[in-house]
Amino acid sequence: MAQTPLIRIYSLASYDRSAKARWLLTELGVPFESKTLNRKLKENESPEYLRLNPMGRVPTLQIGDHAMYESGAICTYLADQYGDGK
Repeated sequence: MAQTPLIRIYSLASYDRSAKARWLLTELGVPFESKTLNRKLKENESPEYLRLNPMGRVPTLQIGDHAMYESGAICTYLADQYGDGK
């Protein structure tokens, strides 16, 4: 059985646009790691984060070596990948 890659969702606050993706991952029963970026330290403008999301915004979903952003696209992808037609 193939191991599911680590799923990480980046946010700037406990309730921002990333909340939709965290809620969906929880409802689907998919394990994930939540990473809150520090806005005051400008972690969303760091070179490491900008490699994931060149706009420096949230949410960003990282699965293994791949990243995507835009909450609607993230939720559509998660439902397609893990929703089993639900």
